Amino acid sequence: MPSDDPEEWILVTEDARTLPAIDVLTGRAFLTGKSGSGKSNTCSVIAEELLEAGYNFMIVDTEGEYFGLKEQYQLLHVGADDFADVQVEPNMAERIAELSLKRNIPVILDVSGFDDGEQAEELIERTVSELFSLEKDVRKPYLLMVEEMQEYLPQQGGGSDLANLLERVA
Repeated sequence: MPSDDPEEWILVTEDARTLPAIDVLTGRAFLTGKSGSGKSNTCSVIAEELLEAGYNFMIVDTEGEYFGLKEQYQLLHVGADDFADVQVEPNMAERIAELSLKRNIPVILDVSGFDDGEQAEELIERTVSELFSLEKDVRKPYLLMVEEMQEYLPQQGGGSDLANLLERVA
């Protein structure tokens, strides 16, 4: 049940439409639209509002679109290129998940700089798996946003380990 306390709501549009923050953090959502319709902008606005309200999350950034959030907010941008605060690889997934979920550090997991798509998918899979595992102990509202999720989920059966994990988590 959404809170009636206006402090617990986040502003998501310029015309003052709001969403209950706890529902954003604990619910399920799918944002779709054609190219250029504002999906990433909407996700950025949600991320900014959650940061303003002191909530934590992780964005899986496939296009390198979210590093600009660092200009205004304290968060960790990890990836494979020089724009990242920390360059990471799949064997660092547990540490990334712990920093975000246990230490309350918002994370942008930027896989746009990986030359090897399989390595990027392995990093996402291992990180999401660690988050899913840790969440059982931590039990707090947390949002995982996956940009371009359709790239990891096949339209017809036979999905990868990452696809199966993302379906289970969602």
